[in-house]
Amino acid sequence: MARMFSTPDPSLPPYISLIVQGDYHPSAPIHMCLSVPTGAKALLLSSARQTLIRSLREYNDEWLLTDSGTGNTCHSSSKVDILLVPIFVCGCHGVT
Repeated sequence: MARMFSTPDPSLPPYISLIVQGDYHPSAPIHMCLSVPTGAKALLLSSARQTLIRSLREYNDEWLLTDSGTGNTCHSSSKVDILLVPIFVCGCHGVT
């Protein structure tokens, strides 16, 4: 499984918008959201709240357990919005 960050201190180069898709560990979206630049907000989209919560609990990310509620990380988490987006399947056939 790919790692989002090579070090336990998440940081990214400057960007305006970013979409990440791939086979990452369950806490990778949280790490991404906590790494937004100062003054910016992060938006995490999820189609299944319970699945997101369950996968985070089962993965048991040590860094999130020890550091997510402290100092700058706690401040960064207040800048994250989680939007639950239902997935709709459209079976459109024969459309030209």
